[in-house]
Amino acid sequence: MVELVPAQARTSGYSFAQAVAAAVFGGFTPAILTWLNHSFDNNAMVGAWLAGNAIIGPGAALTIDKRKVAAAQNDVLR
Repeated sequence: MVELVPAQARTSGYSFAQAVAAAVFGGFTPAILTWLNHSFDNNAMVGAWLAGNAIIGPGAALTIDKRKVAAAQNDVLR
C-alpha cells in the first residue's frame, strides 16, 4: 500500500490512510455494533459487520489499477 502514494507524500499519505481506516473501522465499531444489536435485536449483526468489512478490503484491493499507479509515480519522479 505504501507504493500507491507518490514518494514525496509517502509518509503523510500512508499515515492518513491508516488513521482514517483505524478511526472508521476501529473507533466507531463498538458504537455501530451497539446500534445494530439494538436496531435488529440480533447478536448476529456482529458477524454481518465483520463480513461486510471482509468484503470491502479485497474489493478495494482488486479495484486498484496498478498501471495507473505506476504511471502516476513515474510522473512524480520526473
